[in-house]
Amino acid sequence: MLIMAACCSSAMSTVPIVVVYNNENYSVDLDLDESVEVLKFQLYSLTNVPPERQRIIGLAPVLKDSTDLRSIGVKAGQRVILMGAPEVAAEASSSFQAPLFQEDVSAWQSACSAIFISEPVAQPSFTTSSNKNVCFACGTTCHLPNSVRPRLSTEPMRCQCSQDMCLFEARVHSAREQAQGQLRDLMVAEMARAQQQQVYQMKMGGTQKMAARIKSNMNHMMIYEQPEVRQKALSVIPVALLEERCRIDVNPLPGRDELLKQLLYWFKHEFFTWCNSPPCRVCNGSTQAMGGTQPTVEEQRWMAGIVEVHKCNQCAALTRFPRYNHPAKLLETRTGRCGEWANCFTLCCRALDFEARSAHDWTDHVWTEVYSETQQRWLHCDSCENAMDKPLLYEAGWGKKLTYVVATSKDECVDVTRRYTQKWREVAERRNECPEEWLDQFLNEISQQRLRSLPESRVAELRRRREKEHVELEANVRSVSVGELQGRISGSVKWRQARHELGVDEARITALKTVLQKINETVIVASGSGDCLLKYDMAQGNWERSEMRPDSLMAPTAVTISSNGDLIVAGWKDQELGQVIRINADSGSLISVIAKGGELNKPQGLAIGSDGVLFVSNSGDDRILRFNPESGEFLGAFPRSDQLKSPHGMCFDKGVLYVCSKDTNKVLKFNTSGELLGVAAVGAGMGEPTCVCIHPLRQQLFVGNSRTHNVLSFNLIDGSFIGVAASGWGLREPSSIAIHPSGSMLVGSAATNQIMVFDLESAHYSGVLAVVPRPSAILFPAVERSLERKPNGSPSVVFESNRDASDPATMALIAQRTFAQVVVGCGEEGCTTVHCKSNPNSPALDSVQSASLIMQLVSSGSDRHLCPKLRVTKSN
Repeated sequence: MLIMAACCSSAMSTVPIVVVYNNENYSVDLDLDESVEVLKFQLYSLTNVPPERQRIIGLAPVLKDSTDLRSIGVKAGQRVILMGAPEVAAEASSSFQAPLFQEDVSAWQSACSAIFISEPVAQPSFTTSSNKNVCFACGTTCHLPNSVRPRLSTEPMRCQCSQDMCLFEARVHSAREQAQGQLRDLMVAEMARAQQQQVYQMKMGGTQKMAARIKSNMNHMMIYEQPEVRQKALSVIPVALLEERCRIDVNPLPGRDELLKQLLYWFKHEFFTWCNSPPCRVCNGSTQAMGGTQPTVEEQRWMAGIVEVHKCNQCAALTRFPRYNHPAKLLETRTGRCGEWANCFTLCCRALDFEARSAHDWTDHVWTEVYSETQQRWLHCDSCENAMDKPLLYEAGWGKKLTYVVATSKDECVDVTRRYTQKWREVAERRNECPEEWLDQFLNEISQQRLRSLPESRVAELRRRREKEHVELEANVRSVSVGELQGRISGSVKWRQARHELGVDEARITALKTVLQKINETVIVASGSGDCLLKYDMAQGNWERSEMRPDSLMAPTAVTISSNGDLIVAGWKDQELGQVIRINADSGSLISVIAKGGELNKPQGLAIGSDGVLFVSNSGDDRILRFNPESGEFLGAFPRSDQLKSPHGMCFDKGVLYVCSKDTNKVLKFNTSGELLGVAAVGAGMGEPTCVCIHPLRQQLFVGNSRTHNVLSFNLIDGSFIGVAASGWGLREPSSIAIHPSGSMLVGSAATNQIMVFDLESAHYSGVLAVVPRPSAILFPAVERSLERKPNGSPSVVFESNRDASDPATMALIAQRTFAQVVVGCGEEGCTTVHCKSNPNSPALDSVQSASLIMQLVSSGSDRHLCPKLRVTKSN
């Protein structure tokens, strides 16, 4: 008996663990009665890493030589990470001499890495409670274990510990121990390997949770295959009504896709309901959530995992809201949130013999994918939003930061995340719950298990589909459609706001309406990835949108307006050299193709000279071309200049052509013959300028910079920097600028698909005017036609209202600020013209006085045969 007890005691003192070093696993029997020093010598014999260089992660928050191994709760099979350089690392090259430093290549493990390497490098790290990234040594020495968390990002970083309170601060700032030469190379390599090990081990810890979730989702799909459940769904679906709607639809989708569209509409608008809070069971009044409770046996039978409790706002009675997960029960309750909606709708799809699978988004949403036999691909279907084939809705419209989207059916499991993003690199950085290779292998294995029970013909068909889908997902070339650029519509505003799924910031709508009332014009926007022009009519502050899709339109990059009022559009796509076309500004119909291919090479900018000549910037070969817009005749190119590289946006002022030179970070100015007159803007934080605009009433040049994500203003006379006109508020990659005389600046944000509005007077951001797939150009036709393109000389019109004289206050304000004159009347023969000029040598009229005077002139115009037209002119 004593012998047996001794054996048992010996067995309990030894625990098998797995030590990971340099991507290799070592099995170690850890003797809990021995010291940490003994463990280090065990690892030394296995890895050749000397004990003084070893850092062991995963056994205890801080493992010291004095730590009692029995006190840290080591479990059998526990995985730990060993970091440190082996002895052979320093002897790998016979020519390498021992460095004259106090620390070796593993010194970063025991002291702040910034002591040895000052610039950002890949290294194992932690994030503090104040969201600062700190190195391994600072994370385990300067901070308490519960105040830091391992950092999963693989991006290079520099330790930020010294910004707070770092034990190594003096050594960090001394710069005397910076590693040099081969020592530095070895240290950087070891830190990078250790970072990879840290990230890999952390991801492996999430595999069990992810596997369980995916298996649960896949098992749930089998409920939809139960005959009695499908029959119950068929009993509530008005199949005859849906088929009749298919027959009378004036624009039906092909095949059974139309039936799917009608099913989606019926489910959203006529069958299921959204439930923020259930009505009171006593008085039917409104309720608010109070917490949760355990489900009853009956609720558990219908797979209710949780039950919400809501309190009535009138009678204070409590109402239970079971979150049922069985689709048959949801056919009865017909209410819930996105989980219930997708669950019940997927059942309805299967009841109508659509091949359907459930798409689970790890950022808390779920929807359905349905296979289209007609299109031979999977279609996104969100019953909450009545959205069909709009996969970019969540990223582009709602603003979701996606991570994983896994679709499960009765036959297979597929990672379909790429279908729902245009920003795969950003998404990939956020995917840190498991190693990618593990996820691919797991999804393949779980799918293969289901395939083994299927007929060979079905397996062959599924594999054919899967291969085609794989190509589609890897290509990831889908463009954002207009229908995908809206915020979430299901759920209360408060609930959607809490989830950051509103899309446009609704708090700015009031300010935006004020801006629209000032603009009171038509604006044209080119959608680079939407292959269309959008016309917004801002009359009386209410904007109406219409689309123009002329024949031959190709990914528009620039728009301008000719002297006769036609729109001229440039564009290029993929390997095409590009084209320039002329279209009718009202109907959008194609008038002529000015140029296609030939001299063109990725045109990015357009401008019309005072003589009607069209100027085109070729970003592909660094040239400025000239064309006759009426005949399409090529009139030659500017002489090449070393300062002009990748020319983009252009504009005219007083006979001078201003051109963005993207790759040299300058705005250059030329005369119409192509002579370089100088640099109009440079420095001041410019970064890859792509668009340029001149204020119609001021001597100011505005430049949009795609790399520094801002709009800068410069003095048009001497090129001096004035200030930042637009920055922040989500402005990313400004691609187009347009300025209205009322003081509003519209900026196209290419990376966020928005037309953003800024007030130049107050320098405030007003809001999002519209959401447009990659807005590549913005144009105020009335303003553009009135801009000064002539060289210095006689007075010229700088703005002319194209509407009746209903906004004299704005016109008077323009006159006051620019010492211009307001002309009431069109100036044509037989029309009496009245002038109201603000004299710079005498006190200027304020806007109220000017408005009052112009109002009097306009109101008396009928007696003087005065037409209701307003102009602003000024002398050069």
